[in-house]
Amino acid sequence: MGATGEASIPVSEGDVLAGKYHVEKVLGSGGMGCVVAAMHEQLRQRVALKFMLPEALRNEEAVSRFIREARAAARLKSEHTVRVTDVGTLESGSPYIVMEFLEGIDAKKLLDGGPIDIPRAVDIILQACIALAEAPGVGIVPRDLKPQNLFITKRVDESMLVKVLDFGISKDISEQAMQNSDLTDTRAVLGSPHYMSPEQMKLARDVDPRSDIWSLGVCLYQLLSGRLPFEAPSIAELCLKVLSQEHTPLKSVRPDVPVGVENVIAKCLQRERADRYPNVAALAADLEPFADITGKLSAQRVKSVGRPSVAELPPSPPSASDAAPTHILPPGTAPLGGLIPDASTQAAWGTSSTPKRRTALVGIALAMVLFLVIGAAAALFYFRPKQNPVQNANVQTASAPSVATAASAPATASAAATTSAPAAATTASGKPIRPVKPPKPGTSVSPDQLLMDRN
Repeated sequence: MGATGEASIPVSEGDVLAGKYHVEKVLGSGGMGCVVAAMHEQLRQRVALKFMLPEALRNEEAVSRFIREARAAARLKSEHTVRVTDVGTLESGSPYIVMEFLEGIDAKKLLDGGPIDIPRAVDIILQACIALAEAPGVGIVPRDLKPQNLFITKRVDESMLVKVLDFGISKDISEQAMQNSDLTDTRAVLGSPHYMSPEQMKLARDVDPRSDIWSLGVCLYQLLSGRLPFEAPSIAELCLKVLSQEHTPLKSVRPDVPVGVENVIAKCLQRERADRYPNVAALAADLEPFADITGKLSAQRVKSVGRPSVAELPPSPPSASDAAPTHILPPGTAPLGGLIPDASTQAAWGTSSTPKRRTALVGIALAMVLFLVIGAAAALFYFRPKQNPVQNANVQTASAPSVATAASAPATASAAATTSAPAAATTASGKPIRPVKPPKPGTSVSPDQLLMDRN
């Protein structure tokens, strides 16, 4: 239970809170509260409940911040943050938070076996970055990043899962804690000052996400070396080192660390926050080359979570057409019954509807021109002449003799028959038939005369 005594814990084992949470045991306590394991009596589900300590209840601002930060943490959706399912207030006035119960160990206990191998240490930091990438969207700056708050558990598929504890809940740093010279005091709010950025040491409220970049650099340094980059016997000496001296080079305590990893840590530990990484996405990008397959996937997730939303993107510069819009309708006419927004609304949207309308008209005009061209081509094809006139005359000239020859064929055949008739025609008695003399012009011949002439 640490330095906090039994009497300071607002609940006891066996208590039933809110009519459904049966307290099983105390998991731990810190400077601002304690955490107990409890069983939900209806769901038979084990949960973790965090309470504020009686000493912290004297600070009304701390109490209101405790509830406000708990509600903010409940809005976090990342699997790398502890799920907050409920908040409430005990009869004693102490607020409590209901969270998911985790099984595993924190990163600090991993160091009991010595420094961690590089890919695993990098993956732990990258998974923490995923949680931190979501925090600014709900107005949270953790301020309490340290290996003890990086909890390592497992997914259903047995892969490693890192969760950030006390996410945005323990934010207050009291002046009394900063004046305490005992670095082992567990009641120091927000954990040990070893992980605090220079600006956080100067003024607790003067922090932003770049303060977390400093803390992540300290954590990675410690995971790889088993030591801290700044060490001192008291807070005063520690602050002096952080504010005026450079950290111990990582290569001097672990020579096998790549130079690129050492450079990443050095950038995280820049005294001026403007010289650090601007966000965890930039940090993850530089750590990705030193990660294994799992770590590379974590780095990609950091980038996707940390991508700015549309609202955060700078507005596009107005185009020439937007600066001088052209209105087709007569002045004073409400376009489309007022469906097109006015100039002030268009300016707020950062665009104008006029270019879109002009684009639509140009498209319709092009479609009509294309239709006319296709129609003209079809008409020319359909109404074209069957044959060329010159070719038709040549065909008639060439075919005339054939027609004439065919027409004169019967006459020739008749003449031939007439010519050969005396040799071929005979009477029944075998006498040849004499040819009939044609009558003289202007005379008439009867049929009987013709028969007589033939006989």
